[in-house]
Order: sequence, then C-alpha cells, then structure tokens
Amino acid sequence: MVDAGSSKRKRDESHERKLPLNKERRTKVRQEHMEEEFAETYHGLTALYKVLEVKHLQSPLFLPRTLSYRLDPAWQQKEVKEKKGQKQVKNAKAGATMKDFKIGMTSDTMEAFKSQKQRPGVLISLYRANGKKFNDNQFTLLATCLIPVPCSKDLTLPKEFVDLNADICVGVFQVVEISDVGETIAAQSAFKFAAPSVASIVSGKDLLSTCANGRKPLFGNLLRLNVSRRRVGYVTVELPAIASSVSGGVKCEFRILWDPLPKTKKMQRLASICDTKLKSEDESKQSDENFALAVPKRDVTSAERKPCSGVWFHFLYHSMLRRMSEKRMEYSCAWCNMFAGSLRGLVAHLVSSHDRFRFQATVGHDNIPHIYVMVMQEPQKGNNGRRSVLSELEMFPNEEPSRFEHHFTHMSGKKYGPHGSQAVEAVEGLMQEYDEMDELSQEQPQEFYAPLLQRQYFHSRTGAVVLDHEKNYDSDDDVDETWITKQSERLLDEFEDVSLEEKEFMKKWNRHVKEFKILADFMVASSCRMFARNHGKWCVSAVYFTR
Repeated sequence: MVDAGSSKRKRDESHERKLPLNKERRTKVRQEHMEEEFAETYHGLTALYKVLEVKHLQSPLFLPRTLSYRLDPAWQQKEVKEKKGQKQVKNAKAGATMKDFKIGMTSDTMEAFKSQKQRPGVLISLYRANGKKFNDNQFTLLATCLIPVPCSKDLTLPKEFVDLNADICVGVFQVVEISDVGETIAAQSAFKFAAPSVASIVSGKDLLSTCANGRKPLFGNLLRLNVSRRRVGYVTVELPAIASSVSGGVKCEFRILWDPLPKTKKMQRLASICDTKLKSEDESKQSDENFALAVPKRDVTSAERKPCSGVWFHFLYHSMLRRMSEKRMEYSCAWCNMFAGSLRGLVAHLVSSHDRFRFQATVGHDNIPHIYVMVMQEPQKGNNGRRSVLSELEMFPNEEPSRFEHHFTHMSGKKYGPHGSQAVEAVEGLMQEYDEMDELSQEQPQEFYAPLLQRQYFHSRTGAVVLDHEKNYDSDDDVDETWITKQSERLLDEFEDVSLEEKEFMKKWNRHVKEFKILADFMVASSCRMFARNHGKWCVSAVYFTR
C-alpha cells in the first residue's frame, strides 16, 4: 500500500501571482540589467584593445602581424618568463622640459602675501618609491628646484633623475616664502633640477608637510608622473592650503615636453636607408646642412589654436537608448590613452585604429567636444567600410565639428569629494585615490546611476542637456506666503454679507496672525494688545467702529 504522505502531490505555485517588487528592489534590478548590458556591449572589445596594447604594439593599426608574440617563438617566451624575477636596472635616456608656467591664486591669498610683504615661490621636488601603496611607503628624494612667482623661463628635468624602474614617481609642488632669495632666483638665466646635498627618505603621508630645503610649505599638492609612458601636454595642479596660517588656494599650470628617446637599431637602420635614398635623389639640389623633412610638427603652436577644455566620450548601448559617459581633460583616446594634439587628430586616431566602433562628433553649447561611441553591428571590410565611417564626421578647418541637436540624456557626477585644509587630510585623500584607482567601489554604480532617477532639463534651442552649473534657482517647490495672502484676501472680497470695513479688519488681523504666530492660549491677549497698538488709529477712525 502506498504511503499517504508520499502520495501527496507537490503544490504547483507557478500560476500564483507573486508579490510586486518594491521601489528599491526595482531600481537595483534595473541597475544590474544596465551593468550587464554595458559589459556585454563594450567590455569584450575594450579587453581586445587592452591586450593589443599590452603586447607592445608597433603599429597604430591593430593588425595581427604587428604583435610581438607572433615574432617570438614559444621557447623564447618561456625563457623570458624564467628571467622575469631577475630585474635588470634600466636608466631613462631622455629627460623633460616644463614650460609656459602660469601660476594664479585667489584674491585673499594674494592680499595676504601683499600685506605681509612676502614673495611666494614654488618648490618642485621629485620623489621615487617601490611598491603600490602610498601612506606607509618610503619615498626617496631625487631632485629639487625652486622657481619664483611669476616664472617666465623653462624648467629642465635631466635624464639622470628619471628612473624607469621606479614603481611610483611623484612630483611634489609646494608654495614657500622666498623673500630673502627671490631676487637671486629671478636673476638666473635658466632653471634646472638639481640633486639634493643630503639624501632624505620621507614617508608617504608626510610628503606635503615636509620641505626639502628647510622652508615651511604653505600650499601643496602631488602630481604622479608616468615616466614609462611619456605624455606631452598641459598639466594643471591645484595647491590647497596645508598650513593653518594661510587660506585660499594656488593653481599652477604648465606644459611638459618629454625629450625624444634615441632611436633603436631597427629605426637607425631604416633612417640610414631613408637618408641614402634622399641623398642620392636630391644631392644636387640641396646640401646636407640645409636639408629638412617637410613634416608638420605637433609642438608648433598656431594663432587659432585654443587650449583644450576637455572631451566627453558617450558610450551608447541598448539600441542607443542608454549611455555611460566619461570626460577626459585632454585629447587622449579612451582605450589606448594615445595623446592627440587636436580634436581632428583624436578623431582620425579613433576612426583608423578602433574600427570596431562607430563614432559621431559634435560640439555642444558649452564649446566642449562630445564624441558618441556606438558598436559596429556588422564589421565592415575594405576601404568602403572605412570610408563610410569617415563620412559621419563633418570636420572643418577650424577643428570644430558641425553642431547638431541631439536628444540623449547627459550624466555627470563628482567622483571625489573635497579634501581638508590640513596636510595629513589632503595627502590621505590623494593616497587613497591612487591606491583604489584600479578597484571598483561598491557605491560607485549607485552614484553613477543616480542622475537617471532625476528629472532632466534641456535647452529650448539646441536640445542639449542643461548642466548642473547652468541651472537657475527653481522656486516651484517653495511656499510663497505673499501669494497665499493675496489669494485669501481675494476670497474675502467675494463675501457679499460682510461690509467693506469688516473685510479690511479681517485682512489686517490675518496678516497680523501670520506675522506673529499664536502658539498657546496665553499668547492671545498679548497678540490682541500688539494688534491694538499697531492698528489702533485705523480702528478708531473707521466708520464701522464709530457707529
């Protein structure tokens, strides 16, 4: 006989209605779906470009034959892995030059220096360290240089102070007082980094508060230098106050130019072949001393060139209904970080090197370039496909794309909060930023998707999104007491069984009660006495009260 308990069928709950999800759960589920969609759309192709970059790409085009692993046999790669532990010391063969210094400060800071008759100067110190952490790491001082304010001369960084083997290379900018040596420093013909007389080792959390030449730092900040991948461009360093005796802030902007590295044997051989061909063809026309290749240089500045105010990358996915945005402060690629001297150069690099994506460029009402990135649905082959991608970009000689109205939502959020005015608080915030650079915070997606749950406003003419700094004060949610009072008085005027004197008395009493709140019974008498003192003459002279 079959057991009665085992004969019971399991209850089918598939047809039953489940409880609806609450608002927080729906928001979380939607965020998870958006993250999965973005990962499926972009992470695969981005990983491909990162792999190509790691493999020491030798050509601007991502072709399989340009990868180094195709050139090295498997047994050579195995030997390289075995010798990886034996780290060989390498010295950089090229230095850098810092030029076009622009140093500004707030009005209260400038007035403080003038009132105390002090002359500020900027002390730039170069430190190196091994390891990934900052706070508990030990930094070795490599070189220092003291420049006056203002500074119209170039600052040279010799190649012996740039170490490729250093895991961390940091430049410390500190504002110090140089009234005693200001004239001597300003009279120098050129500024150059020099090694310190006494070698010193400083902890990571004490970098800003420690001064290399014994002068007390007033303002300071850190700049991390990537010596292995030299970037040419403008750098802006904001120096907050680190001393309790000063307030305000200082801003330092300069241009860094890295010296060209010497050519390898392969490039030297190609250069010699090129020189031989050119000499044989044009030997009769021009001499070697006057010969120069007609190649446009990126460093040549033109009168029409404007400083870069940033570039927005908008990654569109989910049938171009959603986006993730990223802003870069210079014309650099979002995948391989290649620096381009202009917007035209950046667009040309994107179209030629990252042909798995489709790009659209425009300039918004804020005169900032916006580049919209879409995934190529069907990878096109041949020149026809490349030409179709280029046809979407309407470029003009002034390096500004054509303006067009778009109806995409714009999202921007503050990534890091403000730092404190003390040295320890400022350096701890910066160190934590460097340590967590490669890690994704759990709160970051919530902060990023927060604008999606807020209402978006658009410009009526261009259709562009109204940014945070362009929004005016919105008083729709405020309580307008004046409007409420006018509406109540208008309703009183509609009464037909009340005389005009009684209406005027009621209006005055209502205004008095709104201005002086009656919170308890014992306040009624005092409020009536106050009303009589303020409006007693009108009450006596009114016809209604004289009857």
